[in-house]
Amino acid sequence: MSKFRRQTWVLVLLALLALFAGCKGESSPTAPPVTGGSGPGVPTTTGGTPATGAAVTLSVSTATPAVGSASTITATVTINGQPAPDGTAVEFSTDVGSFCLVVTGCTEPTTNPVRSALRTTVGGKTNIVLTSASATTATVQAVVNNVIQKTTIKFSPTPVEPPLPDLNPAITSVSPAIARPAGGETIVISGRNFTAPVRVLFSTDTGVTKEGQVISVTANEIRVLSPGFDIGTTQQLKVTITVINAAGSASESRVTATTATLTYQSTVLTPKVTTAQPASGPINGGTRVTIFGEGFQFPTQVFFGAAEAQVVSITFNQIIVLSPPGSATADQGSGAVTGFVDVRVVNINSATTTTAPSLFRYTPKMQVTLVGPTEGPFTGGTEITINGVGFDDPLSVVVAGVAARLIRVSGTQILAITNGVVPTGCADIPGPIVVTNGDNGDFANGPNFTYRVAKAFIVSTTASGAGPVVPGSSVNVTVANAFGIPQFKIGALSAPVSGSVANPDGTTTYTVTVPLNVPLTTATCGPTTSQQPTSFDVTYTSALTTCTNTQTNGLLVNPPQVGNLFVTPNPLTVTATFTPAQAGPPPVPAFTTPGNGFFTIVNNGAAPLTITSIGGGGCAGFTVNPPVPLPTIAPCDVAIVSVSYAGGAAGTADSCSIPITATTAGGVVLSRTETVIGRTQ
Repeated sequence: MSKFRRQTWVLVLLALLALFAGCKGESSPTAPPVTGGSGPGVPTTTGGTPATGAAVTLSVSTATPAVGSASTITATVTINGQPAPDGTAVEFSTDVGSFCLVVTGCTEPTTNPVRSALRTTVGGKTNIVLTSASATTATVQAVVNNVIQKTTIKFSPTPVEPPLPDLNPAITSVSPAIARPAGGETIVISGRNFTAPVRVLFSTDTGVTKEGQVISVTANEIRVLSPGFDIGTTQQLKVTITVINAAGSASESRVTATTATLTYQSTVLTPKVTTAQPASGPINGGTRVTIFGEGFQFPTQVFFGAAEAQVVSITFNQIIVLSPPGSATADQGSGAVTGFVDVRVVNINSATTTTAPSLFRYTPKMQVTLVGPTEGPFTGGTEITINGVGFDDPLSVVVAGVAARLIRVSGTQILAITNGVVPTGCADIPGPIVVTNGDNGDFANGPNFTYRVAKAFIVSTTASGAGPVVPGSSVNVTVANAFGIPQFKIGALSAPVSGSVANPDGTTTYTVTVPLNVPLTTATCGPTTSQQPTSFDVTYTSALTTCTNTQTNGLLVNPPQVGNLFVTPNPLTVTATFTPAQAGPPPVPAFTTPGNGFFTIVNNGAAPLTITSIGGGGCAGFTVNPPVPLPTIAPCDVAIVSVSYAGGAAGTADSCSIPITATTAGGVVLSRTETVIGRTQ
């Protein structure tokens, strides 16, 4: 039936072309209608292509808006100096930034910015709003028919107010940091915004405060003589320095040093040892040991038993050393190489010394001999048994860079459980097993452990309901080895997930919605095109592991199962010919030859469409001849409607609007309007 109707259409077209080939000055413009867009304050209408003489001017509300704000671009369209008809289409585009379809909350999206939009005029004007999240210059273009107008908008960064200067006095340093108990030393206090006269107070944490003698004052420096303090048997006394700025004036203020302190210290110090950290280390030495106490004074010697340790650093209350080998700690270099040793500290200049008995213990050097298993899932939970020697609780076990949970520790065996890791990609994560003793820092590396990252796989993709899959339908995608938040794509478009079910076999079935704008392929359908069933790849990605899998051509998406109306040409122009009277013999009176034409109704949808009415009977001078009876049009089939125009005086024109309605199988009513322009030449 469809093939027969198309053949009929071609025959009618050829016949009409032959019939009117001799008509004087005949023309049939077939420009399609321009569909208006929508926007703030702009109605959605349908308008035609502007006639010759169109002009466009652009104005902006703000030419230099701040980043994150918006500017409104207004297009004024005239035709031959008059406002363009309502519904005239204006196509806006920009090279950067984003157009806002709504004004409230207008911000540039991080992905898919809107950089082209169609608007229609009301009263010869229409507008659009542009915003940008970065400092840039946007070029905005407006096109009406073949008329192009451009303007630029510069988005500027928001200026940053410079901070106000700090006029308050402040102390930044005190030099020297160590003073004699007798006092009388010149102390330099550095800072800012000092104003003479000043007073300098030296206070202890026991409540004793003394005032120093000020020598000189500048805006950035105070020089003062230190007062004397009796430090007793403590060997060291810390004091806090307070400056009274502009002393005695109305603007007097106090500032106390918070980080810069002064310490009174005895000239001759006697060392005292309290503890060491760590308190043990392996027999081969080299353990970095911090000795805590007081009265340590450079230069200092430290002995572990009979062996001298290497001194790394010295302060009043701590010394950092590297332990010597255990075999060197006994007299004459013989004897036991494990167990406790005394630690002796000597202040060389004062010839004072102290000995801390059994302060440090030498332990056997750790070794890892056997580990199993050496792989497990990246989610953790694998029990690992580590065999070896030299394990000393407390200790830590790190597996491929991640700390494990300890279950049991002895000198020769450790039982640990792996924790989960966060993959940085879809690859497995290998790394060594490292055991570290907490007391002495001794460590040993075991073999590599590999966190396995299971690779995702799409098992199936099926429709979740009856009927064919169309844009907007839900489909069930079953995935093996799915972890974390899922991300799906159908073709190149992201597809939202509305639900998931964990299956007994370990797979997960997700309910995924086919995007409404999935790009279906099209095929020629008479003078237009129609959408066709199209296969798309289905891609799953785990947001946790970034593992991805694609099911090639895994989903067939059908066009919406409804018919669709398409009318061509629209508008249709038919031309009548006026022939003036001619003198005889014999005389010929004036007469008008009617103009004839036709337009075609095409169903470019995916389901049958029943035409229910074709109007136009009320248009004077026009005769509309619809097919009888009104047909049901199959997909990609046509119906032809002929129109005759009686004509009028030469150079006149009339128009007729022909409403067309049709219904789909589901009862949806579709309507179109065909415009016929009749001219007499």
